[in-house]
Amino acid sequence: MESKIHLQCDLQKRIEKSFLNFKKSSKERLTKDYIESRLESLESMWSQYKSNHSNIVSSSDVKLLQSTKYITDDLFYVTEECYVEYKCVLKSKLSAFSTNVTQTSQNANCSNHNNVKLPKITIPQFSGDYSQWSTFRDLFVSLVHKSDIDKAQKMQYLKGLLSGEAEQLVRHINISSDNYDRCWSMLEERYNNKRFLTYSVLKRLFNQKIISSESPALLKEMIDTTTECLGSLTNLGVDVSTWDIIVIYMLTLKMDSESRKQWELQIASNSSQDLPTMTQFKEFITSRYRALEFLDSGVKFNNRSYTHKPKTFHVANVVCKFCSDNHRLANCKQFANARVQARRVFVEKNRICFNCLGDKHSAKFCLSKISCRVCNRKHHSLLHPNGSGDAGSSLGGAGTGSSTSEVGAISIVEGGATSSAPVVCFSSGGMEARSQVLLATALVRAENNKGEKYTIRALLDQGAQASFITEATAQYLGLKKSPVKGYISGLEGNQSVSAKGRTTLTFNSIYDAKVKLSVDVYILKTITTLLPSKRIATAEWVCDLPLADPQYNIPNKIDILLGAEVYSKVIQDGIRKGPQNNLVAQNTSLGWILSGRVTALHQPTANVVVMHSCVEDNDMLKKFWEMEAEPQLNKCDILTDEEKRCEEFFSQTTTRDINGRYVVRLPFKNEGPDLKITNSKKIAGNRLNFVINKLEKNSDMRAKYSQVMEQYLSLGHLEKVPEEEVNNSKAVYLPHFAVVRFDKDTTQVRVVFDASCKGEDGISLNDLLMVGPRLQPELRHLLMKWRLYRICLSADIIKMYRQIKVTQQDIDFQRILWKENAESTVTDYRLLRITFGTASAPYLAVKALQQVAIDEGAKYPMTARRVIQDFYMDDLLTGCDTVEQGITIYNEMNELLQKGGFKLQKWSSNSKQLLDRIQENRDRIGMNEELKLKVDDITKLLGLTWNRMMDTFQYTVLLPQGQEPVTKRIILSDVARLFDPLGWVAPTVILAKMMIQKLWLLGVAWDEAVPSNILNEWLTYRRELTQLSTLQIPRWLNTSANNVLVELHGFSDASKLAYAAAVYIRVVGQNGDVHVSLVTAKTKVAPIKQISIPRLELCGAVLVTKLLIEVAETLNISKRCIQVWTDSTVVLAWLNSHPSRWQTFIANRVSEILMTLEAHQWSHVQSKSNPADCASRGLKPSELMGNKLWFEGPEFLHERDIKYNKVKDLDTDLEEIKVNLVASNEDIIWDKYSNLTKLIRVVAYVRRVLSWRKNMSRRKGFLRAEELREAIDVCVRKCQRENFAEEIKILMINKLGKLKGQMKSLNPFIDGNDNLRVGGRLEKASLSEGQKHPLLLPKKSNLTDLVIADAHSKTLHGGPQLMLAYLRSRYCILGAKNLVKRHVRTCVKCVRFSAKTTAPLMGQLPSPRVTPSRPFSNTGVDFTGPINVRISKGRGQHASKGYICLFVCMATKAIHIEVVSDLTTQGFLAAFKRFVSRRGYCSNLWSDNGTNFVGASRELDKLFYAEKSGLHKDLAETLATNGTTWHFIPPHSPNFGGLWEAGVKSVKFHLRRIIGDTTLTYEELATVLTQIEACLNSRPLSRIESDSDGFEVLTPGHFLVGEPLLTVPEQNYESQNITSLRRWQLTQRMMQNFWRRWSQEYLTTFLHRYKWASQSPEPNIGDLVLVKEEDLPPSRWLLGRIITKHPGSDGITRVVSLRTKASVIKRPTSKICILPISNV
Repeated sequence: MESKIHLQCDLQKRIEKSFLNFKKSSKERLTKDYIESRLESLESMWSQYKSNHSNIVSSSDVKLLQSTKYITDDLFYVTEECYVEYKCVLKSKLSAFSTNVTQTSQNANCSNHNNVKLPKITIPQFSGDYSQWSTFRDLFVSLVHKSDIDKAQKMQYLKGLLSGEAEQLVRHINISSDNYDRCWSMLEERYNNKRFLTYSVLKRLFNQKIISSESPALLKEMIDTTTECLGSLTNLGVDVSTWDIIVIYMLTLKMDSESRKQWELQIASNSSQDLPTMTQFKEFITSRYRALEFLDSGVKFNNRSYTHKPKTFHVANVVCKFCSDNHRLANCKQFANARVQARRVFVEKNRICFNCLGDKHSAKFCLSKISCRVCNRKHHSLLHPNGSGDAGSSLGGAGTGSSTSEVGAISIVEGGATSSAPVVCFSSGGMEARSQVLLATALVRAENNKGEKYTIRALLDQGAQASFITEATAQYLGLKKSPVKGYISGLEGNQSVSAKGRTTLTFNSIYDAKVKLSVDVYILKTITTLLPSKRIATAEWVCDLPLADPQYNIPNKIDILLGAEVYSKVIQDGIRKGPQNNLVAQNTSLGWILSGRVTALHQPTANVVVMHSCVEDNDMLKKFWEMEAEPQLNKCDILTDEEKRCEEFFSQTTTRDINGRYVVRLPFKNEGPDLKITNSKKIAGNRLNFVINKLEKNSDMRAKYSQVMEQYLSLGHLEKVPEEEVNNSKAVYLPHFAVVRFDKDTTQVRVVFDASCKGEDGISLNDLLMVGPRLQPELRHLLMKWRLYRICLSADIIKMYRQIKVTQQDIDFQRILWKENAESTVTDYRLLRITFGTASAPYLAVKALQQVAIDEGAKYPMTARRVIQDFYMDDLLTGCDTVEQGITIYNEMNELLQKGGFKLQKWSSNSKQLLDRIQENRDRIGMNEELKLKVDDITKLLGLTWNRMMDTFQYTVLLPQGQEPVTKRIILSDVARLFDPLGWVAPTVILAKMMIQKLWLLGVAWDEAVPSNILNEWLTYRRELTQLSTLQIPRWLNTSANNVLVELHGFSDASKLAYAAAVYIRVVGQNGDVHVSLVTAKTKVAPIKQISIPRLELCGAVLVTKLLIEVAETLNISKRCIQVWTDSTVVLAWLNSHPSRWQTFIANRVSEILMTLEAHQWSHVQSKSNPADCASRGLKPSELMGNKLWFEGPEFLHERDIKYNKVKDLDTDLEEIKVNLVASNEDIIWDKYSNLTKLIRVVAYVRRVLSWRKNMSRRKGFLRAEELREAIDVCVRKCQRENFAEEIKILMINKLGKLKGQMKSLNPFIDGNDNLRVGGRLEKASLSEGQKHPLLLPKKSNLTDLVIADAHSKTLHGGPQLMLAYLRSRYCILGAKNLVKRHVRTCVKCVRFSAKTTAPLMGQLPSPRVTPSRPFSNTGVDFTGPINVRISKGRGQHASKGYICLFVCMATKAIHIEVVSDLTTQGFLAAFKRFVSRRGYCSNLWSDNGTNFVGASRELDKLFYAEKSGLHKDLAETLATNGTTWHFIPPHSPNFGGLWEAGVKSVKFHLRRIIGDTTLTYEELATVLTQIEACLNSRPLSRIESDSDGFEVLTPGHFLVGEPLLTVPEQNYESQNITSLRRWQLTQRMMQNFWRRWSQEYLTTFLHRYKWASQSPEPNIGDLVLVKEEDLPPSRWLLGRIITKHPGSDGITRVVSLRTKASVIKRPTSKICILPISNV
């Protein structure tokens, strides 16, 4: 029956999953065949489900069946409901589909193609203009007319591309195959008039307008028009090849005078007598308009005249309405003396503003910025109600009366988690108090870093576990800070402050210099407000007391806060109470302190101070990351000097008593008189009082505490101090408290002795003790070795610490105070054994345990080794292969440890036979107890549990109850509980690590609610963690002494988010059986700084190498039996080559790997067979549970023989060090410089120094002109010798005829300085020698590039023509024009100023625009304004700003207009509610991302980014209540919201013409806007044809009221005899007729693309772009790089995400300019 129920559950999940997947199906997928297939599959599953149900009911026992979950949870009926709902949905979809197909078939004439979706073809529309016919005809013939599609489809294309006169010509022709040829012939006959077309083109060519002034835009228009016309004439068969001179002549006449002059100069500079060609003319025009564009700054000043309207001020007498005197109501004393309630009633009755107490307006329209001084809300302070403060805390915890601290009391741990964090609280609220509470303050003398004394003011709080100092005081005293990570929380943890560090403060009393205290303090920016808050009267009865703060009555700042640690040290006997028992004086070593209630205040105070806070250390989080640290290669334990001294001290001082028990000394760091702690007994006594007071409140806890102390006495572990030794000055008294461990089966209450408690001198016992080295193996290693044994054993030592004696010399350092109750006398005791709580206790206990094995191990060699290697603190984890070996271990272990006084208990094993044998030697064995693994005193809530019966490890999931809101602190607290020392659930833990990294990157504060996306991810993850409790991992690895082969196989992998390593052990038994088990795994999140995937793969390879070596050394497996696998061929290529070949990052890690493992041990594995892939990408707990690849490894490891995949020809040049070898005898100097000026100056200085050898007179100082000219000649000569070597050789032998190509036409020669110059024909011209015979430079040379760059700089970034003119005055550069143009194109500054944006192809209309739907179900919204609105009519009424909120229906273009008083959230919500109430439910709402919504005002920015409330939150709640989804278009993209932008434009059109500058009242404006709304809703949706007289046009009003809103009413048919059914059918028919016309007349107008009709190049990720800002010049545009593209449904990218210097922004592609360079 159980198997059948499982089958039913599986069928139920399949049905539900199928239903869920169907809901997610896209619209394109919902075809008729798809829905029918779904229905068939559903019927099949339901039939099987019913059949199984009948079998279960008929064949099962009734009582047994009734108790199963199948019946109790009504699984059958739940599944039946799901089936019915799913089937109804499928049928409705199928019927709707059938209806649509039928309607389409009826409406289309060509039924054979009713299901064909025509491909999208972009051709400009033809409107009947003859000039457009040639272009349209060529495109249509090539793309449609000559294609293989059906003629009916060609007809559809043709009619869709026609408009205007052309569309009217063929409108009467129906769409069919037979009519296509007729339609096309009519068009050709009408418009294919070659003569008329030619005349039209010539008219356009010759009638271009004359350019009167220099204009780059008009020049471009002229050359573009000319090119287009010449092309059109060529297409018409006109030969224009000889028209160049005619066209050039005509165009020059139309150019401006300066451009014509430049053209003539350029033609004249050409020595050739050939006529200019059109190509030359185009090049000239291009260079000309580019130069003009550069010179044109584009800045235009709008000289608008502003008229200042005169302002009129009216002076009137102010009369108070309360007392009729001449003053304002706010200044009226009688009004102020009245009760608050009376004042509020008077203001409300007289309609006075609640905010400013002025008249003639309400608080809503009050312009005053004054707010309440008490609560900062918008009402006058005189109207603030009684008891309405904002503080949420009470006064009960203030002053010395608030002792909420648990210092020295009881620390309760649930599930093993303890917290030793100090608690201190302070809070400053805004509560109103009629009496002031005085807190205990004192003046102390604090020491600075030089030992000088300064007086500061302290606040004493006995309810604090820590002390604090202000940052200003710490800096003033020059105290040395140490970093600390912690937070300070207020009452109930609702406020938190980060500590800025920690320091040590030393101070003494102002009365007694001998009273000197030292305390560790946390540094805060501020501690509290001034105390007291107001000056109070002094109390006469304390005048004779030496007050700790003589000026306690004067408000002053607090410099330090001293907690209970100091309070207990300074408190002394003596207390006095005031006459009315309100004020209390307490005697302290600092003086008398005062606290309590003092004289009542006349005015309520706004500040209440409550002291209590908490500083927490992230110990659990620290342990979590320490456990995740990488293992170290070649690790060797090197002891520090202190650890060596500790070892030597133990070996020299440890002895044994007559019973063999070890007697140890406390390992002090220094011996001598320094071993003294001041007043430790006094402090211990105060702490004892705290403990007793706590125990008095809990009788059960008191009984257990007393029982523990009695046990100490009865066992001889504690003794009473003899009377004669009580006053030992060197004795150290330790405070003690209880730790409650409810998760412990035994010893739930443990007394912990606080050896860290500091004395008055700031020194504790733990400060004086050495800690000692770590002696035992790590928990990871111990667990690995424990898994090797077939039979395992576990036990622990009874009271391990208390089995070791402390020598008589040191027991006085372990004194305590104790009494049974508050009435008993305090007695002095001293501990005789190692004390739990001292720093050296763990070392001494473990060392003594191992010393037993050393001293007595000769008799038990096997057991002695296990004592040293198999103990973790007091827990024994060992094992064996046979039962006999287990009995031997049991007997020898007990005998060996008993010689040292240790006893073992709670023995357990997975072998029942072994336990039976052990039971013979024991009185009682816990057969069913489980062994819980632990790291320290904290038992992890997600810890491991060993199940003895099944011999498996399993996880115990004990997460605390979820808290709200979920903050970063809560998430980190839960993550820190993930205890996975061996990485068995690493794929799940890595998800938590990734979430932590996300939280850090987002910068979320500790107690701030996490973003919704991370919250949902975390809650899902947290819920699934409970599934880990069912996870079971076999303890035994199937290893034994008879194994044929034992191998370790490591796998590594990486993803963008993390990299991981996993190690498996492969055991081959004698019978050839292969067993593969997961041993350990590690994961690491990828660094925040993004690095490449191959580098992350290499990091994973290093991690798996370290992990393999750690496991091999722990399990004693040879390195030769190690194989490593990776799916990265790049990593394999790196490992198979020498590290010196790679860059530093790669070389270091490759060296680290190859020093440990050989390259041949690495093999390639496919990603699908790589288990590390699971950990690098992460798996949810539900996905991890059944993942065999992770827990059992890939399939090929289970085979008897493994085929290792060695990739052939492993090689890569990725990350390779590039070495460029240049075959040259000497370096080329100009290759080292990027600036010609610097190059010339360096050469000139070098030549000057070289000249010193020849000439005794050394020239010094600045470089002269002739030196610079000589340096240039040297560089040019060197460049010519390298690039024109062959030509120079020819010229040297006077054989000019052998010159070839361009060199021959230049007629070069060598001048007297051996420079190669151009001969030319200008010898007799009156020009300089440099101009007549310029120096010749090659095309490809770095010197040429430097010369061109210098020319570009010297011409102030001039254009190509200017640069060429400058260069030709001295140089002749081969191919100069192309080189100059290339340089200009790559100049960053030039590109910035000439950058142009491109618009992508106009996108497809969204579904709501083209899908019939109820009016306003899909709506766009926008604001416009402001517009002046009066409150009411009449003189003196001030106008205020109002705004217009416009809603537009996405389908019908219907418009709804609302008047809004302001741009606040509440204003829009009110308008939205009015809109929904009148127009009905709105499912989707679209708006822009401009200042109207995301930042409608500066307040909205604060709401979104600071307060995290307001528009987004309020609107989200309101819209969610209405079922409305809000969509935002991309930022700075008004074209995405063209629909509502057009509506705003139309509204403004009517407003300007109707009201002009008139200021209307609210009612008048609402009336006008309603009329405008009616006008706009009466506009026709499609164009009105001239031949359609009497035909009613379709308007948005038809969809709202059934007719246009501005038409004459039709006849009333209510009196006609029409049945209700006919009337309803008539209404439905009208609506169907409207939607049919909407589809035929309105939708077809969207076929055309009137702009953005061409596809622009796609931007690429990584492109460097300029972000266009309309109000900034190009020089100030932001520079960004594309990091993400957001393509639309058609695959075209219209929006991209950019990373700028400050942030990541999103912009449309029409607002970016792509730079032609990859880096700047």
